[in-house]
Amino acid sequence: MKVERIGRFGTNLSRKLRPAMYEILEKYVEIRTNSGKMYDWDDIAMYVRNEFEEDTSPRLYKHIIVDGGQDFSPEMIRSLVAAIPKDGSLSFFGDVAQQIYGQRMSWRSAGLEIPQQWFFKENYRNTKQIAQLGLAISRMPFFHDIPDLLLH
Repeated sequence: MKVERIGRFGTNLSRKLRPAMYEILEKYVEIRTNSGKMYDWDDIAMYVRNEFEEDTSPRLYKHIIVDGGQDFSPEMIRSLVAAIPKDGSLSFFGDVAQQIYGQRMSWRSAGLEIPQQWFFKENYRNTKQIAQLGLAISRMPFFHDIPDLLLH
């Protein structure tokens, strides 16, 4: 099979390419299954959520805290929500400057209505001295042409 590889970001899958994509997916699942692997990284959150939805036993955690979840997918967040009781809560912390995959996620896409969000403007991760050292290092000539580097 020969299909142009253009990636998915910002593109819609045309109707004529869907059979080719489905064929590729089927082959991938076959290879994965034959190698003894039931899941891949992207599947795990979906399977966890499905298990929680079928499990009627009481949830063990009333509140879940996620620190460093800036690269979580909507499905990962849905799986965490399924792990808490209906009257439970989830605190989610993420730093978009530390995103690895560059995917922005909306709470709505995760199926959540968030009553309020807080944005920290102060550095709470390290001491003032460490932050000053990091800023001094970032101003060195080695880092000049890095567009993702925010200097304050």
